[in-house]
Amino acid sequence: MCRTNGTSCAVIEDRRGTDIITVAHELGHSLSAKHDGDGNSCSQYHRYIMSSGVFREQTPETKYNPWQFSSCSVNYFTTFLTEFGSRSYRYNCLAYAIEASDDIPDVSNKLLGQLIKPNQQCQLNYGNASYYCKVSETIAEFFKNQEVDVD
Repeated sequence: MCRTNGTSCAVIEDRRGTDIITVAHELGHSLSAKHDGDGNSCSQYHRYIMSSGVFREQTPETKYNPWQFSSCSVNYFTTFLTEFGSRSYRYNCLAYAIEASDDIPDVSNKLLGQLIKPNQQCQLNYGNASYYCKVSETIAEFFKNQEVDVD
């Protein structure tokens, strides 16, 4: 997340409306986490946020894992933040806040869907013929058999 000169950068590209999963995954990398199963004891098949490739078939045990970090990821974060805290304050971008640009509107008092209505969000992502469709299934059920590429 933070380079030795105190700067930070992450680039995230949304594909197929799964941006929150991608953001969480890339933030995990920024905080030093490796993919589950890549030199650690966590299995990529357990479908946690840092699993590589595509989601595997859902089981009752892994149903909610795509929205959680594995214990391996948490260990990477803990190590990173502990070591990072010992660095010079000047080079620690997590130690201080920066002021937001005046060009960025404050939308902190808005709920999701209030600034850009659901139908407009669909049209922006998928074209003018798209619209918001309410479904009764949960997000976990929706993504059960979806292939979501990360990295």
